[in-house]
Amino acid sequence: MQQILITGKQGSGKSTLLSTIQSRTKHETIGFTQPSLGRDDKNERIGYDIKIINGESIPVARKNPLADQIQEFQSRPRVPRFIFYDEAFEKTRQILLKQWNIPSGEKLILIFDELGFLENEEGGHWPLLVDLSNKICSLRNCATILVCAVRKTLEETFATKLSNLFPKSNAIILDLDTNNNLEEQMSLLNKFTL
Repeated sequence: MQQILITGKQGSGKSTLLSTIQSRTKHETIGFTQPSLGRDDKNERIGYDIKIINGESIPVARKNPLADQIQEFQSRPRVPRFIFYDEAFEKTRQILLKQWNIPSGEKLILIFDELGFLENEEGGHWPLLVDLSNKICSLRNCATILVCAVRKTLEETFATKLSNLFPKSNAIILDLDTNNNLEEQMSLLNKFTL
């Protein structure tokens, strides 16, 4: 199995690149992207939806209204910027496991956007990744490529976690902060995903 971890700061194009891979590949693809829903008048992101490949959109996170109110105080407690909907992760898991019908010998592209702090604590999309790893390991002659967006601060952590989850695999890290040319990125990715 090949792992491609796409990393970069917020707004660097990780989700856009994943969508481009999905639209250009000729191989079986399952997974999701999590596009931003836009920005508010303070230029802060207002939330995210899970967009299942060839499927529906599921609300997953919205800006926490308390975050703005508490920021006015100098010694504010830690307040999460977003409220996450746990049921969205379970619904995504159920949909993708139902979509799974990959015969042996096929090339499979898995797209995950994104692995972050929730997944690092084995929440969020992590249970789905564990379920899919069990299915992948049971396939014979299946060339599987996992392409995920990963928080920049967690890239090494996830490189290790994923190599433990998928033995006999290696990871390539594509940092969009150092390579922001879409055609160069696609050229690098083409040898694996198209």
